[in-house]
Amino acid sequence: MVTIFASFMYTWPIQGLLPTYLEGVGYDPGAVNNIVTFAGLGNAIGYIVAGFAGDAIGMRRWYVISLFISQTLVFPLFIQGGEFVILVSALLFFNQMFGQGVSGLLPKWVASYFPVERRAAGLGFCYNVGALGGAVGPFLGANWPIPTGWEWCWRFCPSDSPSS
Repeated sequence: MVTIFASFMYTWPIQGLLPTYLEGVGYDPGAVNNIVTFAGLGNAIGYIVAGFAGDAIGMRRWYVISLFISQTLVFPLFIQGGEFVILVSALLFFNQMFGQGVSGLLPKWVASYFPVERRAAGLGFCYNVGALGGAVGPFLGANWPIPTGWEWCWRFCPSDSPSS
C-alpha cells in the first residue's frame, strides 16, 4: 500500500500540474495540448515496456531501474525552463514512459503478496487506499514549498517564481 501511495505521489503532480506549469513558462494552449498528449503517449508505451521488461529482468529490478531513469529526467526537464519545445516533449515522453508507465507493474507485484483466495480483496484494498496518494501529491506539489519556508527551491524553477 505504501509503494502504491508513493507511486501516485510522484506521478500525479506531474500529470496534474503539468499544463499549468507549461502555460506558466509561456506555451500557448495548443502547444500545451500537444506536449501533454505526447507525454500521455509515453505513459501508454511505458505500460507495455514495463510488462516486458519486468518479465525479462524481474519486476523489482525493473521498477527500481525505471524510477531511477524517470527521476533523473526530472532535473533537465524543469531546469531548462521550457525554452526548447522538442526537448520538453522528449523529456516528458521518456519521464512518463519510465515513471508513470512502470506503475503498470504494481497490481501484479502487489497481488503476488496475497494468497489466491484473498488476492482480489487484498489487491483492491491496497491499490485503492494507496491511490489516495494521487489526491495528496498534486496538493503538496503545488503548496508545500511556500508555507514551510522552502522558498529557496523556487530559485531552480523557471519563469515567474512565487515570492515569500
